[in-house]
Amino acid sequence: MQSLNFTANSGFLRNPHLAIKNYKPAGRISAVKGSYDYYHYKQQGIDDNGWGCAYRSLQTIWNAVGIDCSYIAQFNDISEKARELQVHFDTVGSPVMIGGNMLAHTILGVDFDDTTGECRFLVLDPHYVGVDDVHVVTNKGWCAWKFPSFWKNGVDAGGQPINYNIVKPQLPANII
Repeated sequence: MQSLNFTANSGFLRNPHLAIKNYKPAGRISAVKGSYDYYHYKQQGIDDNGWGCAYRSLQTIWNAVGIDCSYIAQFNDISEKARELQVHFDTVGSPVMIGGNMLAHTILGVDFDDTTGECRFLVLDPHYVGVDDVHVVTNKGWCAWKFPSFWKNGVDAGGQPINYNIVKPQLPANII
């Protein structure tokens, strides 16, 4: 397990949007408030080219509010991570992000049987498009308990292993 630090003053490029020149607004611009660091592929000694876009986006977002995260890298069977996720939800309680195979999802909880190893994950799927109706979202499975098979394991069409990665936000010490 690796831990990535999302705190300010980390030596990364800060507020690159302020350097954009020669842009003619079409209307009123609304943009980010405050400072942020720019995170992108292959930073912090991690070769995430091809899979790290969602994580790097989250790093940029969280960096603006100073959130640290734990990071579980390169696994292909989420059931092997159920116990670790259960500890996370018991101790920290923040949602986690899982990504791989060109997709990302939010995990809100885990149902894990210590005796049998059986597990399910409470998934909030960001790919939903439609009206904000809790009944539609829950009845159609956009927010639902999923078996580990929800995330494919094995190899992709190109013969490469399908690996997943998890970002576990850690709450700042001064919260709650």
